[in-house]
Amino acid sequence: MNQKTPYELQIADKLQQLPLPDLQDAIWARIERTLDIDMPSDDGGGGGDDSPPDTPWWGSGGIGAFTFSMVFVAALTTFIIYKTLNQSTSNAPARDNSPTNQYILP
Repeated sequence: MNQKTPYELQIADKLQQLPLPDLQDAIWARIERTLDIDMPSDDGGGGGDDSPPDTPWWGSGGIGAFTFSMVFVAALTTFIIYKTLNQSTSNAPARDNSPTNQYILP
């Protein structure tokens, strides 16, 4: 079952004979274009504007404050639920630890 069929051997032989295209220059050109778009240089190439974005002061800070408040509310809710559950179980009758309930060795 692990032996290759004659058809598979023929295809593998033909693939070995095919020359591989030299794509090194094309790959590096694509990498340079991507880097020029993502991180433009100071020499004026690659376009891009160095002016600050027109985002209001509450834009990024507001998102952070909202996220912080949601985490705080979730933590506070969890704490309140935990305390409520512990109080409801503490109202149960206490265990009797008197010596009469313990095993007496002969």
